[in-house]
Amino acid sequence: MWPAWRNAPNRWEIDWEIRADGHPTKTEVAEALAAHRGACAYRRQITLSTAVGTIIRWAREGTVRFSV
Repeated sequence: MWPAWRNAPNRWEIDWEIRADGHPTKTEVAEALAAHRGACAYRRQITLSTAVGTIIRWAREGTVRFSV
C-alpha cells in the first residue's frame, strides 16, 4: 500500500498492490478503512485506487490495458 497527500484538494490518495488472487479489492480496502477506528472518520477525504496506482500496477505486473 502506498499513500500520498494532495495538499491542494486536501485529500489522501491510497493505492495498493493486488495479489495474484485478485485481492484486496477496492471494496475490501474501503471496508477496512471504514472499520479502522482512527481512519474511519477521514474515509470521505481518501481517494482509493488512483490513475497513478493503475500505472504502477501496470508497470509491475503488465496486466492493465489502456485504450486511447
